[in-house]
Amino acid sequence: MNKLSITYFHCKNILTLSLETRDGTHTTGMYKNPLLLIMRLLRVPKLVLICLFLYVMYGVESKAGLKFTNAHCESFNKSWAVINECRLRAINRYVTVLNINITFLHPAYQIKLSSSFMKKANGYKPFVLDFTVDACDYIVKKNNAIANVVYSFFKNFSNINHTCPYYGDQLVRNFYPRSDLIKLVFPSGEYALLMNWFLGKVKTFVTNIYFTFHG
Repeated sequence: MNKLSITYFHCKNILTLSLETRDGTHTTGMYKNPLLLIMRLLRVPKLVLICLFLYVMYGVESKAGLKFTNAHCESFNKSWAVINECRLRAINRYVTVLNINITFLHPAYQIKLSSSFMKKANGYKPFVLDFTVDACDYIVKKNNAIANVVYSFFKNFSNINHTCPYYGDQLVRNFYPRSDLIKLVFPSGEYALLMNWFLGKVKTFVTNIYFTFHG
């Protein structure tokens, strides 16, 4: 029976694999990129299945990282929405958190979000993940795949987690998308998530978030 040994060195992000076959032959490899490992093992179908299972179920930590660089919020109707806070705070060299506090002065029963995801290339240009969603409907049904991705990042840092109406302070506190929450791998670069919020049918305020991503 073949014996497979896999070791992961967390500090150096290196995966080592040692295979002992029934005839006593040993094969050992060290890989910084698990994808290279999978490609190397394509000639051994059973081993590929084992490694794919381990990679999907347990994961090898990626060096991918996201860092906020700017935040801009603006109200176009201060009789409805007041921006109390919209700023970044540096925790250390690598981590910057986002804090937003917006007060709704009247109960909002109809809320629509129109969002554009932009990548910087001679100015910010449309990239992917643009979507428009009825926020009141979404918070009940969770029926928009792209909105699900965005919401999964900040839901644990916010009180925006109940059904409409929304009234009073709407908060995002110490929000930082940790690496274990990053499910999609974007090309390295500078990005902007531009969010236009409509209360009723009127564009009432914007929350624009800028960040860098490196894979």
